[in-house]
Amino acid sequence: CAQCGKAFTHSTDLLSHQRVHTGDRPVPSQMCGERFPMASNALTHQRVHTSGQPYDCPYCGEEFDSSRGLRQHQRAHAGEQPLPLQQAFQESTGAAGAPADTHQRETLCMR
Repeated sequence: CAQCGKAFTHSTDLLSHQRVHTGDRPVPSQMCGERFPMASNALTHQRVHTSGQPYDCPYCGEEFDSSRGLRQHQRAHAGEQPLPLQQAFQESTGAAGAPADTHQRETLCMR
């Protein structure tokens, strides 16, 4: 990226990223016309106009707008605490020095 120096493997990823700098929001909501930088953002937004929260907890019926939110909520029912991904990976493989996979960021995993 000429603006910030961030590198991308695919040119389409660079084009999507450049919208952060330009403020370009070419994808409109089908329902209200609000505009978004990517089609995936517009699809997520559609939930505001339709079912809203399509992920229901089978234990208590609470509704969530993402599967991740539901998974985090279900941990409370199970009494489990999330682990950082690298620790969960190491415990599951039994390899204390094993490298965590590429999705390490802020992701949490269950034991």
